[in-house]
Amino acid sequence: MGIVVKRNVLAVEEEDLDIYIAQELKNAFLDLHKKGKKKITLDLENVERITTPAVQVILSARKSFQELKIRNAGKALTLDLKNIGVEL
Repeated sequence: MGIVVKRNVLAVEEEDLDIYIAQELKNAFLDLHKKGKKKITLDLENVERITTPAVQVILSARKSFQELKIRNAGKALTLDLKNIGVEL
């Protein structure tokens, strides 16, 4: 499995956060939303590359939760996300 959920933390265990993992991420976000979670942390420690579908899932999730923190993103990934308007 590409996503591990522990309490309110979603950890991506893959180097590529691609369309396939984006679907898992979306399902994990939906599950936490259905459980009434308000504050979520997305751990991107293992992620080296991110694709458009994954970015769309993250942007959508930001609208659904009171707070969505992203942690452990590498320098290149952080820059890529900031370039599209996702502040960490």
